[in-house]
Amino acid sequence: MSFPSLSEPPADSSLRMLQGSSPAEVELSSPEPSVKTARRSRAMSASIVLTVIGCCLLGWGVYALLTSIRVFAIVFDGATLVSWKAVIAVIAGLCWHSSPSSWRSSPIVRSRPKTLAAIVLLCGVVLPAIAAGSAGYAGVEALRRNTFIEARHYAGDVRPESVDAVLAKVESMGIPLSWRHDLVELLRQGREGAS
Repeated sequence: MSFPSLSEPPADSSLRMLQGSSPAEVELSSPEPSVKTARRSRAMSASIVLTVIGCCLLGWGVYALLTSIRVFAIVFDGATLVSWKAVIAVIAGLCWHSSPSSWRSSPIVRSRPKTLAAIVLLCGVVLPAIAAGSAGYAGVEALRRNTFIEARHYAGDVRPESVDAVLAKVESMGIPLSWRHDLVELLRQGREGAS
């Protein structure tokens, strides 16, 4: 059994030297595959976590925006139409997803295999839409329920035209209120019954 001398380079670096690489180039070469994999894995995990945070911000913001609309507080007290905290949360969620930041794009471009990267990219586009859509649906339903509860309480005390004007402002924001005419009709009937 023979031992290599101290002057001889290790076997794998001598193989690289035979291929035309100097020892300095060998040390400057790319990191081991396990380091690259760990780095990609951390970047991918960060992308997923940040996408989920952005979806939560967007979903909560849309829901809070819709549930903050208090039609009768606007009519009687002149309250603001929407909550500014909710508006800021929606804007933050939109900016979070629309910015082409390096934390999201670099793991997708460099990742191997591309399947996981494509899934993260798809989730970065689809999940915000799902979060906003489902929060919007739940928020409009909560707005309808709360407004009808308040309408039954204030039916004889409010002018239906005032409520209709507030609901028209809400619809001008792009929020569909298929129940608007039913509410105004309920208020008209309540006002006629009170007089």
